[in-house]
Amino acid sequence: MIMAHVARCIVALCLFSLSPALSQQVTGSISGSVRDSSGLSLDHAPLRLVNTATGAEREAQSNESGDFVITSVDPGQYKLSVQAPGFKSFEKTGIVLTASERLSVGNLVLQLGDVSERITVEAQGTVVQTASAGRCCRAWSIRPGRPGATSAAATRPAST
Repeated sequence: MIMAHVARCIVALCLFSLSPALSQQVTGSISGSVRDSSGLSLDHAPLRLVNTATGAEREAQSNESGDFVITSVDPGQYKLSVQAPGFKSFEKTGIVLTASERLSVGNLVLQLGDVSERITVEAQGTVVQTASAGRCCRAWSIRPGRPGATSAAATRPAST
């Protein structure tokens, strides 16, 4: 009887300890700004985000500052389009969102023109190495110049 109670307590404890892991968020967000060719913000510009693999669509709108954030976006490859009256349609393709990523697509610049005209921009991501196993660069030091000198001379450290 005691063993059965202990076993139930252990099972309950395991289930409670797993719940935070199961509830971790895997969705990300995509943000940016909508601007015209002179750099002015376009407020309330309609945006459409399409998952290119599934065809799932999300719609959003820029705020009064021209900024937008689309939250709870599943990881995947997307295209983002903006279509505002008096401007050419704009489409950015090749947007790749990973789990829990907050991705900024930067400024989406709309050109004046007919809505039937379209501008397509392909996003190109670059993987950046944030850690290195070895030294990649030599250190340089600056030594002060003579009093009244206009610049300091750079000296290379002794080789190691």
